[in-house]
Amino acid sequence: MARAKLNQGEVAGIRLIADLFVIRELEKNVLGKNEHIKPHIKELEQRLKKSVPKVFAAEAELQKQISLVRAQWLRELEGLFDGK
Repeated sequence: MARAKLNQGEVAGIRLIADLFVIRELEKNVLGKNEHIKPHIKELEQRLKKSVPKVFAAEAELQKQISLVRAQWLRELEGLFDGK
């Protein structure tokens, strides 16, 4: 069986999503639990949006794609059960 390989663009896209997940996880599980940092999380997020805007653009696109893909898979799966 041949192994599928990702191109550089695909790897870069995955990296953006990984950055997003790590930022959100750190906000919730590390920074959000630090009493000194917690009041500054909104400010930190604003700075991050300016520093790494592509990560946040990826977040918006990810949400959009999740909705589209979910609807597509529901149609596909309904077709399987309807005998289409």
